Amino acid sequence: MKRLANKLCLLTPLFLAASPLMASGDGPDWANFSYQLVNFVIFFGGLFYILKKPMIEFFVNRVKGIRDSLELAENSREEAKNRLDEIEGKMANLDAELADIGEQAKADLQKEEDKLLASTKLEAERILAQARSECENQQREAATALKAFLADLALSEAEKMVKTTMTEAERGKLFADFTERLGARS
Repeated sequence: MKRLANKLCLLTPLFLAASPLMASGDGPDWANFSYQLVNFVIFFGGLFYILKKPMIEFFVNRVKGIRDSLELAENSREEAKNRLDEIEGKMANLDAELADIGEQAKADLQKEEDKLLASTKLEAERILAQARSECENQQREAATALKAFLADLALSEAEKMVKTTMTEAERGKLFADFTERLGARS
C-alpha cells in the first residue's frame, strides 16, 4: 500500500506536467505519451533503484555528520562558556588578588626594613663598642707614654738639680744610702 502511494506521488507531477502538452494538440497522443511515460518511469525507476542505497547512506551519514558537528559545537560552546566563566571569575577576583599582593609586598618590605634596621643597629653597636675599646686602649697607651715621658722628664730635672745643687760629698752619701737599701731588700 505504501509502495503504491509512493508511486502515485511520483507519477502525479508527471501527469500534471504533461497535461498542457496534451491539451495543445487535436487530442491527446496517448501512444506517444505512454512511450514517453514508460521511458521516463524506466529511466528514473532504474536511476532510483541504482542510487537508492548510496543516497540513503549519504543522507544517513550526512545527518549523522551534522548531529556530530552539532554535538561537537555544543560541547565546544559549553567548554568555552565554562572557560569564560572561569576567566571572568579570575578577573573579578583580580582586584582583590592585586590588593592582597600589594599588602603582602608591603608586609614583606616592612619585615625586610625591620630586619635591615636591626642588623644596622647591631653593626653600629659593634662598631661603637670597638671604637670605645680602641679609645680606651689608646688612652692607656697615651697615659703610659705620658707617665714614661714625665718620669724621664722628672729624672732629667732631678739629675740637673742634683748636679747643680748637690756637692760631691752629698752625692757619695746618697749613693751609699741607696746601696744600703738595695742590700737590705735583697
